[in-house]
Amino acid sequence: MKFEERKIFDAWNNHPNIKPTHRVFTTAMRKAISARLKNYTVDEICQAIKNYGDSTKEFWAKRRQEGAWTLDLFLSRGEGTKGLGRFLEGPINDGKKEDGYIGGDRGFK
Repeated sequence: MKFEERKIFDAWNNHPNIKPTHRVFTTAMRKAISARLKNYTVDEICQAIKNYGDSTKEFWAKRRQEGAWTLDLFLSRGEGTKGLGRFLEGPINDGKKEDGYIGGDRGFK
């Protein structure tokens, strides 16, 4: 595992709120990290992971209903209101509309 991959993998596994953690570094993770490193620095990716983990209880309650993201899914999600791009600015605060939550059965954008 390369240094950059290890730093991102550890950022995911060491955050106390992020589940699931991973025991094994997979090819899917390597591909997802490699793809994101074309547009983001290691520090930006690690900050987005931290922000994802630091999001509030309301956000996590919704995430658990929709199914947990793995590291490779988190990195593979689209830009903007999904995945990595959503967390570059900061954590999701409380599920308000400005945080991407649109309410009702539709949940998050």
